[in-house]
Order: sequence, then structure tokens, then C-alpha cells
Amino acid sequence: MGKLSRLKVPDDQPIRQRDIDSGKLVRRARVNEKVAIKMNAGERLKRGRRFALESRFAEALREYVWFHEHALEHQLSQYGVRLSFALNDWMRLAAEYPPALRKLQSIRDRKTSILEQGKGSHSLFHDVVAINEALEEPHKSFELLKKLESANRVLANECGTLAIDAVLSAGDFAMAQRHWPRAENALLEFSESLNDGVVRYKRDPIKFPPRLQAYISIYCDNVDRTIEIMRGLGDKKNIPYAREWVVALVDDRTVRAKIAVRMLLSLEK
Repeated sequence: MGKLSRLKVPDDQPIRQRDIDSGKLVRRARVNEKVAIKMNAGERLKRGRRFALESRFAEALREYVWFHEHALEHQLSQYGVRLSFALNDWMRLAAEYPPALRKLQSIRDRKTSILEQGKGSHSLFHDVVAINEALEEPHKSFELLKKLESANRVLANECGTLAIDAVLSAGDFAMAQRHWPRAENALLEFSESLNDGVVRYKRDPIKFPPRLQAYISIYCDNVDRTIEIMRGLGDKKNIPYAREWVVALVDDRTVRAKIAVRMLLSLEK
């Protein structure tokens, strides 16, 4: 156990989600970073993976639960990993160890209940959406957003884009319109983000290629969502112009060519 054993962190006291959106969690994370690496959240996740490979399923589950509930107290940089790779690991464990599935469902249900009362935060909603995606139950995110619109319209407006794929899957384009920028504003916003990212990383030959691919994928996915909403709302006549604009708004010539290819491929689907 080494250094890990010297830091006592209660496994049954998850962080309060509102702290993620406040300076309180940031301060807690900074304090924890100062105590050297007494608790490395990434190492806890790796330990869980190792336990899973060794068929020590209960121990693996304990590590995954700890990582989900406490990782951000120690390393805010684990935010993305916590809602992607870590949940994938959890679902692989659940395929062999049913208690892992039940535990993840119970965590999701507890957090959903808070949001249904109009409480919680953007990050709590993000947790629920990510877990629903892992569980292949996106309809639950759609239903939650509907309830949140009634319980707390302000919070629903803050969180709506996180559930946009669930909303589109449900075919509720009126709701999608409420939680997604208008087409013109959306394309300007997405292209600006892409152009800024290209400028920021273009001079780094190591980081640029994988980041560029990620930026292109995000841009094209957001464009596809925008066009799907346009189509769902009956604005089909403007879709060809939107596709042309999507390419024209990209500053870098090489990136623009890649976007043009993606747009052509999307037309063939």
C-alpha cells in the first residue's frame, strides 16, 4: 500500500457536487496537491483496473467508486477521465460482476433524485448524463431534462447542451432548439473554437496532430447536431448554405480541406 495507506480518505463520504462549481473544491484540490502525492487519483483508477484483471472484483469496484466520488478532491484534471475512461472500466467490470452494475445505477439514481428536485449543479447533471450514456439509457437524460425544466429552469438552461444527443434521439426538436444556439450563432461559435485551437497548437508537432483530429471531430459533430435540429424544425432549405458556411468559416487551408471531406462524407450517409 505504501504512501496510499497513510492517507485516510473516507469512502462513504462523496464530495458535494456544488463544490465542483465553486472555489471550495478548487481550494481543496490545491491543498491536496501540496501534500506531495500521498493520494494520486490516477493510481487508484489503475489499481482498480489491476484488481479487475486479477478477478478481484469487489476490490476493483471499491477503487472505481472511490475514483468517481473522490478523484476531483485530489486532481481536478481527472474530470474528463472520470466521466469517460473510468466509466468504461466500470462497465467492463459490470459485465462480469453484477454488483458493479447495481452500484453504478444506484449512484445515478441518487444524483438524478437531487436534480429532479431542482437542486444540484451543472457538474452533477454531467455526471448523470455520462452514466446514462455508459448504461446505454440516454432516454433517462432526456426525461431528467424535461423534469428539470419544470423544477429549475435556470439550471436546466445551464445543463441542456449536455443532454442534446439524448434530446435528439427522442426527436424533441422543440426542446433541442431551447438548449442549442441558433444555427448561425452555433456555426460561428464552433468555428471560432476550432480556429483558436488550431492556432494554439499548430506550432507543436507532437501535440498538434492528435489535438487537431479531436478538434475536427468535435466541430463536425456539433455541425451535424446543428443541421439535424434545422432539419427537425423544417428548415431544410437553409441546410445546403449551412454546409457551405461550415467549410468557409475555417481559417486554416489544410483543416478546411479536411472539414470539406467530412461534410461530403456526411452527405453520403
